[in-house]
Amino acid sequence: MGRLSGKNARVPGPVKDELPPMVELRAKPSPEKRKYTIFVEERANPSQGLDLPKGDASSVKRRKRTPVPGIVIFDRGSDASGGQQGVPSTPAPTASSSVGNSSASPGDGVWFSPSSSRLGETQLRSDPDDPELEEGATPGMATVGFKFQFLVAGASEDDVPDLHPNDSRPLLRRTRGYTMASPEFQLTVRNAIVDAVRANGMVAVKGPSDRINLDRQDNFTWASRLDDQRDTNLEALMDWVGEYRWNSHLSGAENLREGALRILAQFVQFHKRNGLQFSQTPRRVIEAIGERVPKFVLGASKSNTLRVGINWTRRTLEMMSTLRQRQEAQDALEVDPLSVYVEGADPKYLAWTCDWDDGGIPAWYADSSDYDVSTYVAPTGQEELKPPNGYKWFNARLSSPILDLGKPKSMATVDSVCAAIRDSLRVHKPYSRMETGVHFNFGFQDGWTLLHLKKLASLCLMFENVLERFHERYQSEFEGWQTRSIRDNTDLSRFLVRPDISVDVQSTVESRNRRQMVSYYGQVDAHVDLRALGADGIMQRLISEIWQYDNITDFSQGMLVRRGGKGNLRFRVDGDKRTGAPHDDVLQTVEFRILQGTLDSTHILHWLAICQALVMFAKDTPAEEFRLLTSAVLNGEATLQKILNIPVDTIEYFYSRVNRDTGYFEHPDQDHVDWANPFMAKGNKDMYA
Repeated sequence: MGRLSGKNARVPGPVKDELPPMVELRAKPSPEKRKYTIFVEERANPSQGLDLPKGDASSVKRRKRTPVPGIVIFDRGSDASGGQQGVPSTPAPTASSSVGNSSASPGDGVWFSPSSSRLGETQLRSDPDDPELEEGATPGMATVGFKFQFLVAGASEDDVPDLHPNDSRPLLRRTRGYTMASPEFQLTVRNAIVDAVRANGMVAVKGPSDRINLDRQDNFTWASRLDDQRDTNLEALMDWVGEYRWNSHLSGAENLREGALRILAQFVQFHKRNGLQFSQTPRRVIEAIGERVPKFVLGASKSNTLRVGINWTRRTLEMMSTLRQRQEAQDALEVDPLSVYVEGADPKYLAWTCDWDDGGIPAWYADSSDYDVSTYVAPTGQEELKPPNGYKWFNARLSSPILDLGKPKSMATVDSVCAAIRDSLRVHKPYSRMETGVHFNFGFQDGWTLLHLKKLASLCLMFENVLERFHERYQSEFEGWQTRSIRDNTDLSRFLVRPDISVDVQSTVESRNRRQMVSYYGQVDAHVDLRALGADGIMQRLISEIWQYDNITDFSQGMLVRRGGKGNLRFRVDGDKRTGAPHDDVLQTVEFRILQGTLDSTHILHWLAICQALVMFAKDTPAEEFRLLTSAVLNGEATLQKILNIPVDTIEYFYSRVNRDTGYFEHPDQDHVDWANPFMAKGNKDMYA
């Protein structure tokens, strides 16, 4: 990354030669350079908080752990003077204290001309990027939507026995002859997932999918399952007899039509009289009865009776398909009572839905070297079969309805969903080649403001390297296509490093409204102490440019990751100063995508707590406090846990799972799946139990 020059060098002045001792934010730091010191507090009384005065030995014992690469996850207690460490002794400079100070050097944080100081101060007092709600409007609740990506072993490959016969969760039946790409197989597994969720008391629907190519002509519907194609109603219907007498006053074509319709009406009435559900009679039962229909036609030639039978079968299957489509459409209208209505949102977000996903293990990417087969005993004749071969896999994407972020009952559904799926299906444990994850989409009923988005983007950029440590190393260092760094891969960051590339997504406010541009330099200085970023000129430049956007649509385009995948933070928003109603693929949400694929609800909810803290800190923290606290963390004087008020048990959960050599969260199998036990354990907690 070279020094920026020319028209792309708005940021003046020298920068520090050294980074703060506790924080180093580089684009691609090597593991040995990315050092953090972890402190832990051992509390005699776990119910007591962390903000205890120094010397209270009766309630707190402190010891310093061996420094390891990782994150600052616990405060270091109080300073020698008895004050609370983590709060600087003198306030960080604010925009108002710097504005108009002609003696200030460029390195002192003055990011706009002293002659424009009055403009900056006026802008900061009445910020157009944080507009008031329209008159009469009330603030809306914070919402969240979950997306779970996971890989299910739907069935054994044809002519391959069950490779794990001791697993009590049965594989799906009747899939012989159907490939993993066939709509019949995909819908069978998808609907099995939906049925499992419904069985656990949640509202889930089997609606149409634009990812599964279903041909309606085969009478296999969106709600069908191969393993549920029983000969329903067959025994009762085999005794049914219809009748039609050939009418010599009608033409042959009219007789064929009339005969088929009369016998069909009798068939439907038989269902009603005997309490049978007509829509549940499967295709093969209808076809079997269709072979008997010619016997019901009286007074006609043999050829005509056969033609009536063919006409009856065709019309009956068409009627059945229409009824099922209507039933599916009605079922798709079910609404989860916990769902939150957001005007303009896709109706599918009113209930749980499942679909085929692009993640999982692509056939060309799977590698048996990623598995430990030392304790696996293969069935006779299958010794040469290499994992993950031997199963028909389904790449699942389960989406929740829009939920109230502040309602505990809504969050409890995560426990229920994880248990429902793991108790009934074989779900592959996560590892690096598997492009699966758990994504959170945060929104607000009254919308995001441009100021909130700028603050959140700045916060996540400043501490992206820190937040990465809460996850498997491969989620960031190997840069999977779903979790690319927003620091290195957004269109804006790429343009700042290489201004010669074709994508220019810089704000155009300078050419349209120079007074606004100057004001925005005051705005960024009021919120972010760019000097605290040390010698990282690229990060200074990137954050400074983010604050130059004067509308949400341009901001979201600049923060978009287009090259090679999607970012670990995705701004799915548009609008002017406040987002409007969702439309198309613009959900008006901010999506956190870095969490690796898991159905451990404890893990999911702990990471949710951290993401929620980031979102609300950016929303609710005033400019001066935002600047003061973030610079304190960058300077090693405070911790993210302290300023975000992250629950202690959340920090302890991640700390207990940090690899002391790499400093990253790590699962017990160390990214090497045991093929003797490759599936998540039953329940909703530890997948490796």
